[in-house]
Amino acid sequence: VIETAKLLARFVRVSILAITDSYIPQNITSRLKYILSELKKYNVAYYEIKTFRIKLGPLRRIPLSLLRTIRILRNHHVIYVAGDLYFGLFISILSLLAGMRSKVAVGLHVSPSPRRLRYATPMIKILNKLGIVRVFHVINVVDYLYLTRLAKVNAKFIPNYVNCSKFKPVET
Repeated sequence: VIETAKLLARFVRVSILAITDSYIPQNITSRLKYILSELKKYNVAYYEIKTFRIKLGPLRRIPLSLLRTIRILRNHHVIYVAGDLYFGLFISILSLLAGMRSKVAVGLHVSPSPRRLRYATPMIKILNKLGIVRVFHVINVVDYLYLTRLAKVNAKFIPNYVNCSKFKPVET
């Protein structure tokens, strides 16, 4: 998240939405403090969206506070959603339905199953054509190949723990 934020912050003012469960274990809390201190250096806003788990088709999580999420989307131009595919698409659709100006970058930090990715493809293509989802950041080569070749969307492959001051994604 830190390296992606540094890379995005070079070009646009970016805000990060990170999804979490209502309960955060202690070992993750200390990591979050480190992430927040690093993001402040690059003037990147960070928002934790607490969620609860549901079983509504492919959607597994929804925000505890939709109003807070909508307020965040309204006040920011570029949103990076760190989490899973369907939550990123949910935020994108929420942004579209509420008539917001946010452009969304979906960070696939959890690789979806091939079946879930196949079901999401029509929605991915529509959101990409409408210009709501600007880019997918993937950490898995298989997801990258699927999104670029089959879904034909803008995707960047930046693996975890890459120092973006040395690694620059190239246009293909």
